[in-house]
Amino acid sequence: MIRRVAGAAQVEYHDSLPSTNNRARELENEGAHDWSVVWAGVQTAGRGRRGRRWQAGTGEGLLVSVLLPEAWAPMPQAPSLAVGLAVARVLDGWLAPGSAEPVVEVKWPNDLMVEGKKVAGVLCERWSGERLGRIVAGVGVNLTQSEDDFPQEIRDGATSMRMLGAGSVDGSQLLADILEELRSMDGETAEEVLAGLQARDHLEGARVVGEDGVQGVASGLDPSGSLRIRTAEGVVVHLVAGSVRLVPQGE
Repeated sequence: MIRRVAGAAQVEYHDSLPSTNNRARELENEGAHDWSVVWAGVQTAGRGRRGRRWQAGTGEGLLVSVLLPEAWAPMPQAPSLAVGLAVARVLDGWLAPGSAEPVVEVKWPNDLMVEGKKVAGVLCERWSGERLGRIVAGVGVNLTQSEDDFPQEIRDGATSMRMLGAGSVDGSQLLADILEELRSMDGETAEEVLAGLQARDHLEGARVVGEDGVQGVASGLDPSGSLRIRTAEGVVVHLVAGSVRLVPQGE
């Protein structure tokens, strides 16, 4: 099914789809235009980073993938962070219209957090095809879930636009807002994007541990988008990939 959404070259909608990113990759191979969008009511085999499951029930979330132009590179070494910043700005407008203070924080490398809970996630993938280096940006936003709708294992760390007081969120309008912000970011420099991310840094000053066991205090992002961790010995480690978890107090 084809839908019309402002800012999109085309929107291919599916009631159910294994993965919007995979379908976007197929469109890429078929010669789809920049800003083409794949949208699914539910994903049956969606994935987050490192193959983790990414799912939402029908109508509960906005699940989309966008074919970004090759030239879209406000932060070329960390596109998920740049896309995450765009989505965070848009969600701010829904959750706290007119507020000058950021509401949505960015948790390196690709989660969007409000009040310590995840409301959205981003997965950017780059495939080589006829247009080498083109990025597919997958975005998932929790819209209508209540606490009981989330699986028990993630319930304490997840939230939705509805739970945050946004009321009824029109998915088409939210998608249009995200596309508009992504398009406008095309003119921003990497330095401007980095400053925007630093203002929303969910991990700044927190004790964290990485997948490789490195532990210390999160100390912001470097210009490439890597996470800086200052160890107990005072050494600054730059985490290029992977993920981190917060270290509970007393651990």
